[in-house]
Amino acid sequence: MNDLKPVFQYKPVKTEKIKQGKIVPGEFDGAFRSKVAPGTPGAKHHTGTNAAGKSWDFWAVDVYGISGTLRWIDCRTSDYGSTIELFLETNHSLRQISIPFGVDNLRDVMNALCGLKKEVHTAMLNVGYWVRVKKDSKGVVKLDKENRPLWKKTIQFRDVTNEFTFDEWKVFAAENGLEWFQEKKIGKDEWNFQAELKYWIGRLVKLQRFLLTTDHVLPFCWNSMTASKSDGTALTLTDEDIASLNAIYEGVKPLYKFPYGRNEATADDFESGNYTKAVQAAKTLDGDGNFPDVDLSEQDAPTHDDGFPVSRKAMWPESPVVEADDSSDLPF
Repeated sequence: MNDLKPVFQYKPVKTEKIKQGKIVPGEFDGAFRSKVAPGTPGAKHHTGTNAAGKSWDFWAVDVYGISGTLRWIDCRTSDYGSTIELFLETNHSLRQISIPFGVDNLRDVMNALCGLKKEVHTAMLNVGYWVRVKKDSKGVVKLDKENRPLWKKTIQFRDVTNEFTFDEWKVFAAENGLEWFQEKKIGKDEWNFQAELKYWIGRLVKLQRFLLTTDHVLPFCWNSMTASKSDGTALTLTDEDIASLNAIYEGVKPLYKFPYGRNEATADDFESGNYTKAVQAAKTLDGDGNFPDVDLSEQDAPTHDDGFPVSRKAMWPESPVVEADDSSDLPF
């Protein structure tokens, strides 16, 4: 169907740093990866086997920036683990970013989105993935048990002012009982971060509820931790919210084609077909066999002037539009 809008799926990865066409040993960049059909221009062939004997063999393209307007955010479970899902839309595509679920990643994502206040659904986001070696307070690189550098990985929203700075969050966490603490489990000390995790999940649920009141929400939320079934707490949507969400979902799901990708230096470059020369096949450093396969689609969906599929507006359920303002009284 020519009127379907393609969906491109991406996953943040640590990838080899390349300078002047050559891999720099021991140095890495952060990128977003999408699996593609074998032989795709600009794609790289990843093969290998890890210490547990698990093998992988796939083609993928890496991009270093993904832009778009926020249409949905979710936390999702699957047989391959839990993820934070971001759906960003442009005139030409819907971009799905699957981020490993964890309190640090959830804080990074929500802290940035909450910093946008009520412009969160209208701002053009530019998302990157920052990878660098971990260092202690004296600047010494931290090492694992095999004396290999440890790596810190952060989802970044460029040109966005976070709701909390690091110091502001420390104060807020201390005042609201959100600090981590150590407790013994099976004879060893482990960090308990459940208070902070529940805080950010609660904020995410409020953001979901806010997005459901906006004009172009896309609640693609299968296997959702917060939006599939209400548990009667602030950590999930209500039954009423979920009924509204399902009505919107049924209206929009026929208008988008999952999954689909192509990319390059940026998501714009890749999806436009502005390919670079194919990269020589190389081995990946860590397995990536759980990322869903994608096929290429050459279609360009007919759209309105605002970039949305022609049939979308007629199918969209009526919902109130929340205008952006300078109010600090946020609904999320």
